[in-house]
Order: sequence, then C-alpha cells, then structure tokens
Amino acid sequence: MTEHNQKLEPSRFDLDSGPGGDLAPLRTEEPGARAAADGKKVSTGANLDSQKMTLIGLGALLLFAVLVFFWLPDRIVTPEIEISPASTQKNTRSAPTSTVSPWSDAQLGRQRRDAQEVLSSLLEEQFALDEIAVTEWAPDEFAAAQAQATKGDELYRQQQFIEAAAAYQQGLDSMRVISASAAHVFEQLLQRGQQALDSNQSAAALQALELAIQMQPDSAIAMHALDRARSLEQVLAWLNSAREARSAVELETAQQLLLQALDLDPEHTLTKTELA
Repeated sequence: MTEHNQKLEPSRFDLDSGPGGDLAPLRTEEPGARAAADGKKVSTGANLDSQKMTLIGLGALLLFAVLVFFWLPDRIVTPEIEISPASTQKNTRSAPTSTVSPWSDAQLGRQRRDAQEVLSSLLEEQFALDEIAVTEWAPDEFAAAQAQATKGDELYRQQQFIEAAAAYQQGLDSMRVISASAAHVFEQLLQRGQQALDSNQSAAALQALELAIQMQPDSAIAMHALDRARSLEQVLAWLNSAREARSAVELETAQQLLLQALDLDPEHTLTKTELA
C-alpha cells in the first residue's frame, strides 16, 4: 500500500538525445549564472555599438576634409579687379617724393652749428652780466639785447639758421657793449658813494656802494667805503650826543663821544672838526 501511495515526480529530459539515442535529462541553470551571462551579452553589444559610432564619425570627418581640401577650392571664384591706366597714373603722381638732398641737408647742418656757436658765446656773455647785477645798472640795454636773443630763438625753431645766427650776433654785440661799460659804471658808483659819505647821507651811500661791490667784489676801495657807510649812522648819533654834551658844558663827555665816533670812522671829516 505504501508503494502505491508514493508520489511519482516526472523527470525532465533534454531535447538533445544522449548517447544511444535516449533523451538526456534537461539541465537546469542557477539564476545567478544566467544573469551574469545576460549582462555580458548586453555589455558586448554596447561596445560594438560604440565602435560603430566611432567609425562612422571618423568616416564623416575624413569625407569633410576631402571636400574642404580638394573639392571646395575649385568652386571658389576669385574676382578680377581691373586697374585702369588713369588710376595707375594718378597713384604714381600722388606718391610722395623726397625734396631734401644730402647736399642741402649738410648745408643746413653747418648753418645750425654756426648759429649754435654764436648762441653759446651769447649765453656766456649773459651769465657774466648776471653775475655783476646788470639789471640794476643797465636794465634797458640788457632787455634790448635779450629781445634780440629771443628773436634768434624763434628763427632757429623755424630752421632759418642764417637769420637766427644774425639775431644772436646782434644780441651778443649789445651785451659786449654793456660789459665794456661796466668799469665806467663802477667808477661812477664809487664816486657817488663817496660823495654821499661826505654829505652824511647814509642811505644813498649804502645804495651806491653795495651795487659797486656786486660789480667788483674784490675791490678793496669799494669795500672800505662800504664799511664807512655801514657805520655812518652810529658816527652821526655819537656826534649829535657830543654836541649836546658840549652845549651843557660837559666837555669831557663830549670829548669821549667824539673819540668813539672817530675810532669807528677815522676819516669822518665833521667828527675831526668837532674834536678840534
């Protein structure tokens, strides 16, 4: 009874027959192995598709390069521009031509150097006059000489070098005349200062003698006279005090004041007369 009640389970057979023509049992596969196989098939197909797209792209680029380098240049037509003879002649006439020759350029260079040499002498003379305060004793003459130098500068900038040299020369000649008169002017100033000292005019003496010293700083005569002019105010003050003391019959005081004044300026004539 037990044998009849046992369940019979069917056996699976492969469609392929085994050895001897019998049907072989159907082989079963594990679920994990089947999924791995399917994934490998999908990956292989994707790689094949990517390679196909790459080959197609390379082929398209190659075809485009062939079109650009071989087919396209034959299709481009370069327009032809006709140049008329009249236009050519017009352009030829308008072309700038140099009008300065080496010879004329050399002449201009020499004229420029000549003007510069005169200007150099003019500047030296001007500096020498500035050192002796020319604007104090010959302002008009010096201004006229400077005007000639300014005219020379204007001509020089216009490259009129011959005319510029002539203007510079006129200015130089005028300044040399001023320089030649400097010694005479100095003597006049010295004389004027001495007269002011004798007249007890302190301000006039100082003005003349200070200018004389600017003209000739090494003049011992001018320096001595200037020292007297600088002390004149004090000498006159002691002289007046001595007169007041004498009027008050303070003779010793008057004598001491006169001696002090005479010690400060031994050449003061009025002091010597009062002391006597």
